[in-house]
Amino acid sequence: MWRWSKMAEVRVAIIGARGIGKQHAKWFAMCGCEVVAFAGANPERINSTAEALKQLFDFRGRGYADCEAMLRNECPDIVSVCSPHALHYEHTMLALQYGAHVLCEKPM
Repeated sequence: MWRWSKMAEVRVAIIGARGIGKQHAKWFAMCGCEVVAFAGANPERINSTAEALKQLFDFRGRGYADCEAMLRNECPDIVSVCSPHALHYEHTMLALQYGAHVLCEKPM
């Protein structure tokens, strides 16, 4: 039988943590997952995005301006791809190459 407590062992990363990505992160945290990191395209927004996530839930992870560095350093079990639509394929394939399960918010 599946249990919510098992979710605490699941490490999640978000690509595109502004907009809907914040809500994905919050949902994973509410389910008991550990949101370990997020990646965004604008290095100048990393700190403000981290602060926004801290206001939504107890985010203790790290922000990255480089998706591949995030995947390499954090080794997430799940990656939620919430980046702009034109980047979904690239980000999904990159996460799969690093062995993560992927939730992509749009069909490809």
